[in-house]
Amino acid sequence: MTGVWRVSALGGTPRSVGAIADGAFELRRWTSAGKIYYQSQGDLFALDTATASSQKFTSFDPQNGKVTWVSISADEKSLAYVVTKDGGWQLFVSDAANAKPVKTAEEQGEIGGIAWLPKKAVSSTALLSMAFFRSFLLTARPRRHALRLLNWT
Repeated sequence: MTGVWRVSALGGTPRSVGAIADGAFELRRWTSAGKIYYQSQGDLFALDTATASSQKFTSFDPQNGKVTWVSISADEKSLAYVVTKDGGWQLFVSDAANAKPVKTAEEQGEIGGIAWLPKKAVSSTALLSMAFFRSFLLTARPRRHALRLLNWT
């Protein structure tokens, strides 16, 4: 059976947390409230570990491009997602309540590997992503997004 399984780090018997129909899903976040977010076919789904039921969390319009990566912040209030369209890669951020997305980065090279950084690491919610051989840190504040390129040498 395809799905999410849980087992103690010390060993033991694995137990099913929930079945997932699409075997090509990717885990994105496990919250302290017991929700597991996963990406499947370009959308984000939420699996409730108490009920073992999944519900679709996003519905991206394919006319706007192909969503290759989507992630939700630890507080479950913000979304970040990468879209490929016309040979370019774009990073969007929006609040999870479906507010108008803001394009925060655009590259001809691949953008992916988005990770939300903990609030303790930066002054506000932030994203870290790889854009080909450049990394960037995106600080997300309401109505304002600041992009800083990081040079790793």
